[in-house]
Amino acid sequence: MKKLLALFLTLALCFSLLPALAVGADGEVAAAKKGLIDIPADAATVTVGEKTFEVIRTVEDLDKLYTTTETAGEDGTTTTEKTAKEDAGFILANDIDFGGVEFGVPKEEKPTYHPLPGYTIGKNSVFDGNGYSFVNFALHGGDFGVFSVSEGSVLRNLTFGSESELISGTAGNQNMSCGVAVSSVATTFRMENVHAYAGLDVKRSNVGGLIGDVAGKVTLVNCSFHGYMKGTGKAAL
Repeated sequence: MKKLLALFLTLALCFSLLPALAVGADGEVAAAKKGLIDIPADAATVTVGEKTFEVIRTVEDLDKLYTTTETAGEDGTTTTEKTAKEDAGFILANDIDFGGVEFGVPKEEKPTYHPLPGYTIGKNSVFDGNGYSFVNFALHGGDFGVFSVSEGSVLRNLTFGSESELISGTAGNQNMSCGVAVSSVATTFRMENVHAYAGLDVKRSNVGGLIGDVAGKVTLVNCSFHGYMKGTGKAAL
């Protein structure tokens, strides 16, 4: 019976185009429109409503999500600690090309390797893609997802990959949680107007187009996944 259930789930996930995860009021999923907020070329921050957003233009700028503290040790070494900013806002001014970065556990040492989770959205913080995209990266290893999230955090107006360039995601371990946007959510989290174009093959793990596993309270508004998923674990969002 378990083998039949696993086979059924695998077949159910292997569609070439999966339906939208959530739709707008008119029943249609709207793709993210680039440059929803006009950002001056020299602006370091912009204000939207009552919230101030730090502007992100490059991969390196994504470190703005953190407060960095350096501590000097007695042996002369320096320890660097990064803490996700709380009650903060971040907004993209353009698409971010990761240059072939591989998020996850590397099978061998690679110069393009980036550990997971990729980036953390802090408590009550907002990451606004402003209609732009994250492109040219892959996900692999155990649990994977570009972001990890905190209580009350929001991810919105962001697209992963494109119709012509699917994000590749692979995992060979068992009982992992694999999603393009977020590996797993165990808290209150909101996602608006987020879309992913990807092909995910996760073997014996849990898989979702956007979120790999959900144990908290997640709100999705106008979000979609396009591509395929293969797995014999639980299907999430």
